[in-house]
Amino acid sequence: MTAKNKKSAYKAKVLPLVYKKGNEFEISTELIPDRKDEFWGFQLKSGILIKATRGSGDDVESITWDNAKCFAESMFLEGKQGRLPSWTLFSESWGKEEQKDVKVTVDFLLKNGMKADRERAFIWCSEEDYSAAAYFLFHRGLHGFFAKNIADVDDDDTLAVVF
Repeated sequence: MTAKNKKSAYKAKVLPLVYKKGNEFEISTELIPDRKDEFWGFQLKSGILIKATRGSGDDVESITWDNAKCFAESMFLEGKQGRLPSWTLFSESWGKEEQKDVKVTVDFLLKNGMKADRERAFIWCSEEDYSAAAYFLFHRGLHGFFAKNIADVDDDDTLAVVF
């Protein structure tokens, strides 16, 4: 098998699902129908938790950098406090396989009556890599960073947390 055939042989799979109760996250490899109201999102292979829907919703009033940071730091997973993911972590892990897994996961969620958005555009990141530019463009397979003081485009924003 050639290297080209190996790449195309990747079989995308449903990513682990994330449930939120209060300020605690729980990861599951299964869809739990009894916890539909607690369903929050999914976990990328990098460990980043991504909300399945865009926009502010119940988590924050609006998705500004300060609100996203405050939300991330208020969340816990197995006793560990959350934080915004770094731009580097996103950029190093956001490849074609990860994109295929996200698509398969969103399709699975929609097929099973869960709320999920097919497109994600912007995700706030930590200041770890770039203090003035902490916005990860997560759109149509592209990625980049933008100033964290840009106007809030809440409908295209998605929350993310890493532990």
